[in-house]
Amino acid sequence: MDETFQNVHRYQKITEKIKSLINSGKLKPGERVPSVEEIKDTYNVSHITAMRVFKDLSCEGLIHLIRGKGYFVSDSKRSSVNKKCIGAMLRTSRMYTYFDNFLNDMNAGIHRECLCNGYDILYPHAVISISESELFMDKNASEEIIRAAVNTEEKVDGFIFDGCVPDDVIEKILEKVSKPIVIVDRKSKLPVDSVYSDNTKVTKATAEMTIKMGYEHFIVLRSCNHKASIKERVSAFLETLNSAKISKSNIHIIEGSNIKHWDIIFQELIEIRKSLPEKARILLFAPTESTARYFCDKFPEYNITPGKDLGILSYEGKSFAYYKEPELTTIKIDPDKMGRKAVNVLIDRISGKNQGKVSEHVVEVNLSMGKTI
Repeated sequence: MDETFQNVHRYQKITEKIKSLINSGKLKPGERVPSVEEIKDTYNVSHITAMRVFKDLSCEGLIHLIRGKGYFVSDSKRSSVNKKCIGAMLRTSRMYTYFDNFLNDMNAGIHRECLCNGYDILYPHAVISISESELFMDKNASEEIIRAAVNTEEKVDGFIFDGCVPDDVIEKILEKVSKPIVIVDRKSKLPVDSVYSDNTKVTKATAEMTIKMGYEHFIVLRSCNHKASIKERVSAFLETLNSAKISKSNIHIIEGSNIKHWDIIFQELIEIRKSLPEKARILLFAPTESTARYFCDKFPEYNITPGKDLGILSYEGKSFAYYKEPELTTIKIDPDKMGRKAVNVLIDRISGKNQGKVSEHVVEVNLSMGKTI
């Protein structure tokens, strides 16, 4: 068995063992729990594995650290939800860059709106699994997310789930959890509220515009990401091309754009361009601004001028498309607004203000004409 999976299995077993001691009353509030060194010696695990146990138990409010003394069982009043609290089942924020801050701004919007409304935020340990499973969510990650939601339910008033968590996982959580749930950055077929941007309508309208502008060949980057919003963008664009009777030979799809190195994708793009007539009008559709921004920076090395020799259309959050020349032509989304809206929808559910049927809340998007088409 792979060592990583052995460590995960051990970590889960140790965590559940200590939980059972706390829940059964064998470890009482105020009592010290075994130290990191004791866990390492007793279960023959690494320091990292032992620390993960303590981190998970701390996140769930079962234990707390007293510096210089160790970890102690939290009082039931302390670990229960006295203050208003929202469980954030979200990917963790990343380092800020000039071109890709969609996730950071969405999380920031959620955080600010929670604070403005007097809500604490609890990030269960499973957010690591969500972040690591952005491309593919395997069985282990799914089970950890479900387990974290169940274990966290008593400590929160409701949950906000990242759009990267698929419906089949959330459906299993709904069978075990009764607190309200809102999904952010995608719509859902489940009986939960969702907040997302209208990818389809604006993408189709923009695709129609590029056809009217005389673009003949279309290079489309298609990822294998399970994130619904990205799939919707690509599907809507391709559907519009097909409806407009654009020849299939004029539609060039580069697959796996989110798992290949950007240099490899770029070389595929260059080869496609070389195969086309010299004066052909070509449009590149990149469903994420980070990829489009990379290509804009790379094209001059091949004497290609974006907007003149090849058009580029992308999506972006806020105004990051304008930080460097040329300005990208983008379908603009406000991730901060989306995050804040998700919190407000959830609070309305928690407070009982909204007791009606679950609904979809669409955050407006619009086309911003830059210099790349």
